[in-house]
Amino acid sequence: MSGNEGKRAKSTPCDCGYVESGVLPARLCYACGDRALRAWEAEEKSVLGRMPGYATAVAELVREAAKSQDRALKARANEPFADAAWERSKAARGLARIRRAHRHELAQVPLDRWNDAAAVVAHDPRELFRKESKRFAKRGPGAAALTALGAVAMEDLLKVVRSRNG
Repeated sequence: MSGNEGKRAKSTPCDCGYVESGVLPARLCYACGDRALRAWEAEEKSVLGRMPGYATAVAELVREAAKSQDRALKARANEPFADAAWERSKAARGLARIRRAHRHELAQVPLDRWNDAAAVVAHDPRELFRKESKRFAKRGPGAAALTALGAVAMEDLLKVVRSRNG
């Protein structure tokens, strides 16, 4: 963690003690869960930066998944969040196809830090991030971006609910 990141991390309240001790609890607090997801995304960008062909395919997949998720959330369905989750799961299956197609490129890059970051996100207090990070991480790099789309969906849905209630 750089000096600025450490200062920001300490300024954000931590209820689980992970920031101070570095010991991973059974469940992170919400602030540490957010930090863990951002760290996983940053590590993923670093990994993808060393695999241009794979990165291009993942970027296109994530872009399409974001569009599909947005359409699912805006549709007048009974369960828009479940529909958005289905779109992310469908994209994760596409991520597995990308991983297989670029396996030679992927074999050249160490994924230890990426896997470690994914393991921390698996301790998030929100069930959505725990489950999706565990399932999507098996599909390879690109999983952090798909998991982060869940946060976008959550925020979008909260905006809609707040606008209806307030």
